[in-house]
Amino acid sequence: MTTESVPPLSASAPSLLDPNANPLFVHSADHAGISLVFEKLSGIGNFNSWRRSMLLALGSQNKDVFVNGSFPDLDESHPDYGSWSRCNNIVCTWLVNAVEKPIAKSIMYLTMPRQMWQDIHDQFKQSDGPRTAEIKQQIYVEIQGSLNELCESQTTFKEGGTRSSFEVPYGT
Repeated sequence: MTTESVPPLSASAPSLLDPNANPLFVHSADHAGISLVFEKLSGIGNFNSWRRSMLLALGSQNKDVFVNGSFPDLDESHPDYGSWSRCNNIVCTWLVNAVEKPIAKSIMYLTMPRQMWQDIHDQFKQSDGPRTAEIKQQIYVEIQGSLNELCESQTTFKEGGTRSSFEVPYGT
């Protein structure tokens, strides 16, 4: 999206009525030092819960648009560039502060929150494959165990074993 096609947000009607609706609005409590999530991203093990927590936190601050790509990057000639740059830097800082040091070092010099988010996603999203396989294996074991029990019960019944509690004798 080019700068010419992005109208100044400072003059839009919703932002005049509710400044929180404007992603460029920075509340006095929104500073670079706040911690948005309880647990820092440490790797594959906590990526999914960390990602969900970050999206909720960023959404509550109306800054998720900086990581999901729905807000355009503004260039220096745009009237809202100063506000955009400040928000961009705040979100970058929040992301760096929400990850462990080795991960922070790998994203520290990226200049856009979207780039940082994508880099983190690319590094750790791969964990879904093994977890999905593990869950499928657990389901298979449970189903197989249930089928084995059913087969054993049926075999016992056919061999003249006791009637199951589910059967009602014929003619009663």
